[in-house]
Amino acid sequence: MKTFVRHKQELLSKTIKIRPDRERGLYSVDKAEQRTVYNKPLSFSVDKAGSIVTCQSRTGKIMRAESLAEMAARYIEELIVTGTLKPGSQIKEDDISGNLNISRPPVREALNSLEGEGLVVRKPRRGAFVIEMSEKDIWEVYTLKAELYAMALGDAMDKITADEIEELRFLVAQMKANSETKEEKILEFQRYHREFHIRIMTIAGNQRLLKFAANLHKQIQRYSFQTLGYETHLKTSNRFHHMIVDLIDAKDKENACKVMKTHVIKAMEFLLSNPDIYKEPDQATGRQEATRSGPAE
Repeated sequence: MKTFVRHKQELLSKTIKIRPDRERGLYSVDKAEQRTVYNKPLSFSVDKAGSIVTCQSRTGKIMRAESLAEMAARYIEELIVTGTLKPGSQIKEDDISGNLNISRPPVREALNSLEGEGLVVRKPRRGAFVIEMSEKDIWEVYTLKAELYAMALGDAMDKITADEIEELRFLVAQMKANSETKEEKILEFQRYHREFHIRIMTIAGNQRLLKFAANLHKQIQRYSFQTLGYETHLKTSNRFHHMIVDLIDAKDKENACKVMKTHVIKAMEFLLSNPDIYKEPDQATGRQEATRSGPAE
């Protein structure tokens, strides 16, 4: 919960609620609860319904306001990623709407969106639940990711510029700067890690690949969060990404793609060798203490 609030404040823009909330520093401007903005902006525009369409932050940047459904989806997603909501646990609309001080319709819309991304499953007459993944599910997602990431990198290397390589180096440097096992640092690490791969896929120019790979990544992000709680995993992940950028810079497509694929597969192998990470205590059998070594995705 605290981490989510902190991230909202860092965005410099996006949500405001109807009543002042001193604890979270939010201010209301939208009675219809359709658009919100974080951190009171210098100015904003509204549509005919009175909802915020854009807002100007203190940096002067014009940004699209975030809908309550989008905010709720991001909030629920973070609860899933950090393990606050466990696999198989029910997501209660009343709890989410109460925590965010919003009505239930945006929460329902958020759950529909998350169901489409494979994070939530709806059960007739029972409600929404955090999806559970078997070893087979995990194997399918990681092996698909490995192929898609390598494919995107190969395509990107045919057209990448020197400036774009420097952008990737910057993202890797930010990953290294956030290589700590504190929850908020892991979330920041994951954010830069995600941007690194999205940037490569964007350069590749295959929008369908980007969308599909991003969906797969979301499905196993919670397991990545847990494995990144090991310091040696963070260091290994950093080494992989530094190696990938160096190979891109050297125009060594074959080895860059091999390292990219290895990076993902080794992460899967570590995860599957430690069922305590992805299974609930009563599900895990033959428990062994996780070795604090190996790669992290």
